[in-house]
Amino acid sequence: MAQPEEKNARSAAYRTQKLSEAIYEQKEVVTELHKIPETETTESVRTSQLVAHIRSELSQFGNPAIGLAQFDTEESVDQLDIPGIASRVQVAAPRLWALLVSIMAQQHPSARDTSKDFQGSVFMICVILASAFAPRTCNKFPVLLGLHLHSMGVKRRTINLLYGLGVIANYMTIMRRRDELVKLGKVAQ
Repeated sequence: MAQPEEKNARSAAYRTQKLSEAIYEQKEVVTELHKIPETETTESVRTSQLVAHIRSELSQFGNPAIGLAQFDTEESVDQLDIPGIASRVQVAAPRLWALLVSIMAQQHPSARDTSKDFQGSVFMICVILASAFAPRTCNKFPVLLGLHLHSMGVKRRTINLLYGLGVIANYMTIMRRRDELVKLGKVAQ
C-alpha cells in the first residue's frame, strides 16, 4: 500500500477508512448494495473476515517455537515431536483448528468426541496450508518428513507424488538438504 510522501500526511489505513466512508455515503452506492441479496453480502464479509483471521494465524507458523518454521540444518533432525508440534499448532491457530475440526465432523453425529481421531489429519492440513502460505519460512516439517521417507528407502516417484500433494518438499530439495546434513556429519551417507 502506498505510504504518504508528505511529512504530516495520513497513514494508509486512515486514507482507506476515509475512502470507504466516502463511498458508502453516496446514496446510489448504498441503493445498489441493497439490491444484492443480503445473505450474499453478509456471507462475503464474514468469509473475508474469517480468511483474514486465518491468514494471520497461518503467519504465526513461521515462529520457530511452533515447529513449522524454516528448516535449519543446524538443528537436530532426530527429534521430530509430531504430537508436540500438533498441540503448538492448535494453540497458535485455534480458529483454523476449530474450523477444520468442524468441517471434518462426522455426517452422522457420534456420542464420542471424534476430534481426537482426526488430530493427525487436521495437523497435516495445517502443515500443507502453512507451506503453501509461506513456502520458504514454513518448510521444516515437509523437509524433515521428506528426509525421513528418503532415509527409509521410499522411491523418488513416491516422494514426487507426495510433493505434488503438498505433503513434503520436492525430491531435489530433500537431496540438497540431505547433502548439507551429510557434510555436517548429522546423517550417514
